[in-house]
Amino acid sequence: MTVKKLSSLGFALILSVSAVFYNAGAWGQSSSTQKQGGDAGNVLIAYFTTSGVVDASLIDPSIDATSQASVVIPNMELIARYIDETIGGAMFAIKTVKKYPVGFKELNAMGYEELNANARPELSVHVEDMSVYKTVYLCYPNWCGTIPMAVATFLEEYDFSGKTIVASCTHFGSGFGSSVQDIRKLCPNSVVKEGFVGSGRNVREAKNDVVRWLNEFQL
Repeated sequence: MTVKKLSSLGFALILSVSAVFYNAGAWGQSSSTQKQGGDAGNVLIAYFTTSGVVDASLIDPSIDATSQASVVIPNMELIARYIDETIGGAMFAIKTVKKYPVGFKELNAMGYEELNANARPELSVHVEDMSVYKTVYLCYPNWCGTIPMAVATFLEEYDFSGKTIVASCTHFGSGFGSSVQDIRKLCPNSVVKEGFVGSGRNVREAKNDVVRWLNEFQL
């Protein structure tokens, strides 16, 4: 494995722990009313991130780990929330049994290890009844130029035949990579569409872009 290869993943892996600083008490629960779009009852918004709440001081040493500013929301959860606030749907976090390391180099190594092994990390939570959903907004960071292997586990666990999967990802220069093609391979009987794609560096400022994309997007 080359240093260059590890470096490129390094930027992508920040996506799962890179986050938006916020006041933990200021973010309310998503409302199920006043949503745009169609029937939110048949929409699933699934997102993958390696952790729920992370310490911003692990990302930026200048952040005081004891301060309120150190509480953050991971990028993919934030994108999922933007979608939920705009069109509504059931939020679902794709979580693994194993814990991913928070150390940058360790997470780098594990990402490539999983990819090279074509691993399928075991999930710790499951969708109760996938059959009720017609549209799945799938949010993930671009890891190693494709989907994280935990997302592959998720896609293989259920029958997505006849459903529409809208792939949305964040990245640091490589866009979707091969992720959309790889999702299509895993779900050959689904309609897989490219959704929102944006830089992991400015997710905090991306809400208007996500809303604009949703307003223009045609299922």
